[in-house]
Amino acid sequence: MKLVNQKGQTFEQFIKAYDASKYQKPSVTTDAVIFSIDDDAHEGGRGKVLQVLLIKRKDHPCIGQWALPGGFLNMSEPLYKGAQRELGEETNIHVFMEQLKTFGDDPNRDPRDRIVSVAYMALIDKASQQISADDDAEDAKWFSIYREERVEAEICEDSWGLHKSHRITHYRFVSEDRETVIEFDLDVNVEFSGYNHTQTEVAVKNNTGSDLLGFDHPEIIDCALTRLMGKVDYEPVALSLLPRTFTLPELMEVYEVIKNERFAKKNFHRNILNRGFLKETGEVRASGGKGKPAKVYTFDFNWAIWNRR
Repeated sequence: MKLVNQKGQTFEQFIKAYDASKYQKPSVTTDAVIFSIDDDAHEGGRGKVLQVLLIKRKDHPCIGQWALPGGFLNMSEPLYKGAQRELGEETNIHVFMEQLKTFGDDPNRDPRDRIVSVAYMALIDKASQQISADDDAEDAKWFSIYREERVEAEICEDSWGLHKSHRITHYRFVSEDRETVIEFDLDVNVEFSGYNHTQTEVAVKNNTGSDLLGFDHPEIIDCALTRLMGKVDYEPVALSLLPRTFTLPELMEVYEVIKNERFAKKNFHRNILNRGFLKETGEVRASGGKGKPAKVYTFDFNWAIWNRR
């Protein structure tokens, strides 16, 4: 027996009579936040620096501005495939990405229409990829990211545990050829209770660079950075930037760049080894200083097997 609704319609009859034009439809786009690490050639050559891949838009809106690779989803393709397609079309990069977040709370985030964007992110070894701009992108470049949190305050609002956090992060993006500088302050107010939080207000202020970052992409990049900084604490994602074998000082440098902080050597070594995803190779490698040679490690695939069950 087929089920019917209050109008006496079967599912087939309901679908045949369904009028999709009765409802407004927001458009859906995808954006890709691709991070990597490279030598720091800008701010005094301080070792390594985190980078993000941006494209220069060649059409309205935000024509001539830099933005994340992305574009509109086709009706017949999955979200992930759409993100991969747009990234490939605009930058010639083809990598695995994870879904970050959906952005669309602001109905006016795009002047064309009500557009909701699903952001994806990845941390890659850029030496394995050759970028080239195409499609909607006039240019594509890696930008070094320099960031500094200037204000951070936490206020307890009431006895129910509702808190408000205020953070201002100063960002400076410098292209590898040093021709383009994007500089701004991101003002973020977050309301949260316990483990649940809602970002209530984000504003870009004090644009002082030579170029601008389009749409709400400063917010998307900031969100991706926050995710990446947290993810390295429980997943060995930083290993994607290293060769198959490496030393703990080499790994610590990657963590310091991603987390934007300095670690005590002994504490870092102890904490990272306690996570269980590294194993010794039995080799040692000269440290480059006066100290004794460093042990060489590699990823323990047994960890991946047991932690994916």
